[in-house]
Amino acid sequence: LGSPFCVAGVFIKKYGCCFFNHRAMDALVQLLEEHKIHFEDAASVEVEIPPFIANMLHFPEPKNGEEAKFSLQQSLGSILIDGKIDLPYVRPFSDAGAVDPRYQKARKKIKVIERKDWAGGRSAPWFTPVTIYLKDGRKYTKTVSADQLRGGGKYPLSREELAGRYRAMTQGFLSSPQVDRSIEPRLEGGCARGG
Repeated sequence: LGSPFCVAGVFIKKYGCCFFNHRAMDALVQLLEEHKIHFEDAASVEVEIPPFIANMLHFPEPKNGEEAKFSLQQSLGSILIDGKIDLPYVRPFSDAGAVDPRYQKARKKIKVIERKDWAGGRSAPWFTPVTIYLKDGRKYTKTVSADQLRGGGKYPLSREELAGRYRAMTQGFLSSPQVDRSIEPRLEGGCARGG
């Protein structure tokens, strides 16, 4: 095995929360960007989810960072407030983020609808359609499927996004020179590898 040994099919999380939030988050980010929507424009946001996701993302009013990671209200509300997000997107999923008054206000605009008629579990195809209702009466819906999700093989994060995420996650553990040195790839046997 492996001459050289490379890993393929890796998915990198963009957001600092449970992966089952990500499709709905990507859909809302795209809706905000495509239609130039701001928090003040939005009356409400609805997201439909299958029962197995409802069982995992069950903290509508998180009290700490751990609960915030498993809250669609927190993840979608924070995007509604923050608009354009920087990666890695972790601030809303901290203890401070969970009790941030801005995010608490935004959570009130998020309605999660559990679709009990959607049978199957994780292995069945599943979706999380997001609909944003604007105060002027317009509404827009978007669904992001597994193969459209950014961060995987089909739509990988850019090198700059990866480097930014790596820098944020290694801050406090490695010095800046160590981080810079470890980001620069060395080619060995056809695989790029951090030093």
